[in-house]
Amino acid sequence: MAPVAGVCLAVAGAQAAAQPAAFIPLDSLTGPGDTLGIATGVSDDGSTVSGYVAAGASVRSFVWRSGAGASFVTLPGASGLSNLQLQAISGDGATAVGRVSTAAGDIRAAFVRSGQVTVLPELASASRFTEALGVNRDGSVIVGQGQNGSAIEAFSWRPAQGATGLGFLSASALFGRQSAARGVSASGAVITGSSTASDGLLASRWVAGRSVTTEAPDPVLPGGSRVSEANAISGDGAYTVGFSNSQNGTEAFMVGPSPTNPALRAIRSLGDLPGGATTSIAWDVSADGSVVVGSSVDATNRLKAFIWTEAQGIRDLAEFLADSAGLDLAGWELTEARSISADGRTIVGFGIPPSGGLDAFIVQLGPVACNPADIADFLGLPGPDGVLDGNDFALFLNALALPDNDPVRLVADIANFLGDVAPPFGTGGPDGVVDGNDVAAFLLWLAIGC
Repeated sequence: MAPVAGVCLAVAGAQAAAQPAAFIPLDSLTGPGDTLGIATGVSDDGSTVSGYVAAGASVRSFVWRSGAGASFVTLPGASGLSNLQLQAISGDGATAVGRVSTAAGDIRAAFVRSGQVTVLPELASASRFTEALGVNRDGSVIVGQGQNGSAIEAFSWRPAQGATGLGFLSASALFGRQSAARGVSASGAVITGSSTASDGLLASRWVAGRSVTTEAPDPVLPGGSRVSEANAISGDGAYTVGFSNSQNGTEAFMVGPSPTNPALRAIRSLGDLPGGATTSIAWDVSADGSVVVGSSVDATNRLKAFIWTEAQGIRDLAEFLADSAGLDLAGWELTEARSISADGRTIVGFGIPPSGGLDAFIVQLGPVACNPADIADFLGLPGPDGVLDGNDFALFLNALALPDNDPVRLVADIANFLGDVAPPFGTGGPDGVVDGNDVAAFLLWLAIGC
């Protein structure tokens, strides 16, 4: 899996301005009496976010759009619906899903599209409870859980088929018959969640046309009691994340192709923040599985949002933002990172603002250099934009022509005195001198491309 520094931004058509890293607090959405604001989902490109604000049992949902800000979803006045709680949003940002209360006191799965609220049918007759927990990229497949007799069963909904129960691994003496679908791949072909089994409650997987299976041959971390749950899945369905009991406590996990046999799936711990109780939960994963977000208890036994990459392991999100992007969080404490965009560059969740309470936030990490030759943004100014083009070449040539004491000249310093650059060509990098090694390295990386 590639580390976060390997994420390349896709650009189609005319280039858009590369946005710098930013922290966007949404505490203005909570009003007097509100006790919680949470951002629950983000579109693939990070431009659209779903969430809700709660005051006790009263809930209002919002959708935030880049450039337009947040607006609350209006429920039809004569419908008897109330307390819309959005839990996720589609990759294209057009469909948000969750649950809503009816006039009869039932809780029903629902989705919002173009400002219109649609209530999904019951999973079974006389069902009093269904909720939508996930949605695929184009909004054509919605997944969740609902009452089916005495059981709570995972379901998927498609316009042509309606709601379909996904079944269980088996019944459990401790948990009865329960299953829940929480994540779905971009195409809708692979669904992840959990199901009761004869020996516990296990992270589970539903693949189109097949019966439910566990997410891995053994979906529980070593030494743990038989409890694990999957919360999210990568766009291609290859990686799932969640939490599992372990010999140490409760740990965030990732399931993906086994490093020794890619045809098999294997579980691995993502660890937890240092110190404190061993408690971490992975809530979401980027499209290629390279970035995971969630929450973990830190050394002070406070719940903190985390980010995980292969290169850096698990990090306190606030510390990561300060180190990698220089972001000033203005006194906020980030409690939980709930969702991440497909490209791994936008993270949403909730935290504690300086005024107290719990409120939603959005973090935009900004562009990432696609390789060392990505030295210019779309305006030709110093700074990567995730694209190799004539701007990078022009800036490099201009930098070479500048005097040695000009700080802008150093943007061309991408290789050390041996000519080494990033792997697979070595472990070197800038050496404070712009020379022929940098020219050779730049031309090499330019030829390789993003």
